[in-house]
Amino acid sequence: MTRDRRRVLFVSENVTLAQVVRLVTLARALDPNQFEIHFACSEFSPLCFAGTDFQEHALYTIAPRVIDKALRSGRRLYEKSTMKRYVEADLSLLDRVRPELVVSDLRLSLTISAPLRNVKHAALINAYWSPNAVRDGFPLPEHPIVRLLGEKLAARYFPKALPAVFRYFAEPVNALRRQHGLAPIGDLLAVLDHADFILYPDVPELTPVAGASERHVFLGPVLWSPAAELPSAWLDSALRGERAPVYVTLGSSGDVNVLPNVVRALGRLPVWVLLATAERAEL
Repeated sequence: MTRDRRRVLFVSENVTLAQVVRLVTLARALDPNQFEIHFACSEFSPLCFAGTDFQEHALYTIAPRVIDKALRSGRRLYEKSTMKRYVEADLSLLDRVRPELVVSDLRLSLTISAPLRNVKHAALINAYWSPNAVRDGFPLPEHPIVRLLGEKLAARYFPKALPAVFRYFAEPVNALRRQHGLAPIGDLLAVLDHADFILYPDVPELTPVAGASERHVFLGPVLWSPAAELPSAWLDSALRGERAPVYVTLGSSGDVNVLPNVVRALGRLPVWVLLATAERAEL
């Protein structure tokens, strides 16, 4: 190991498992002879971090149950008090690590803390969240108001309400930026796009971004699989062509209430099912 390795800090929110493993995958890809890798998140599960030698830093993030409740009720994840605590945690971390670059996934507070410490910031977001993404619009979300108004009526008014919703979700960030002497950024899409570099784990053919500058980088899909053995019966049956192998997962954020219906439907088919619950359901 050389003594002049460049220090890179990865900071992950823990809203979904994907946010952690995408950054772990990117961090693993860096040459440890050239880079000193630090990783900060709320917990370091062996499922994600087995075999890594990152310097780990425990960091405050909202508890998954709180996040899930907010998402189900359509509320924003970060009020000003929460964002203030995030910024304070960020600043303490940046002062300890003193990285040349910080790479984040949905750590919106870094739009405040990184410039305050004059640290270059690269934010990982999916390209469809870019303000310049080429899209027809946003799909109707799973929001309580859809059940209240009905899908047809909600779909009619959703596009008109969306600008105000995006401003509302971004306000805690803008309020704290003003408090720290930084200019407001704009709505939620502008906040997500606010960094020295924007990293898209996508391909431009599927999710194009109009007028993307040099600071926007398409990485391509960031692929990850857990280091776990596949069940032999599932593999053997697939190799013999007896039954089609089917892998089912709702990830760490999908609605587990639909899982019984999925399992019942697959149970009527001649398939072998491998079901991943992300420890969120018992069947």
